[in-house]
Amino acid sequence: MHSSVLSVVAAAAVRITQFGASGVTAVAATTDNARFRKPVVPGDQLKIKVEILKDRGSIFYFHCDAYVDDQIVAEADMLAKCQPKKDNS
Repeated sequence: MHSSVLSVVAAAAVRITQFGASGVTAVAATTDNARFRKPVVPGDQLKIKVEILKDRGSIFYFHCDAYVDDQIVAEADMLAKCQPKKDNS
């Protein structure tokens, strides 16, 4: 499992909970304190828990935990910036 999986899920959680599901682009900026404790293999059911730690308007700091069979397999602290999608019309 790569930290980008945690980034995508966390950014999606921020989009949905803070801005609604559309009209916002979330960009992962940094990943800190990443720990990959056990391998994740095809067929595993991966559950990811995201907790928003700080909300600074368009900047979010959050903690992610990934689980397989209720055992933690990865964790990381991340920073993301959310901004309105640009209208291409």
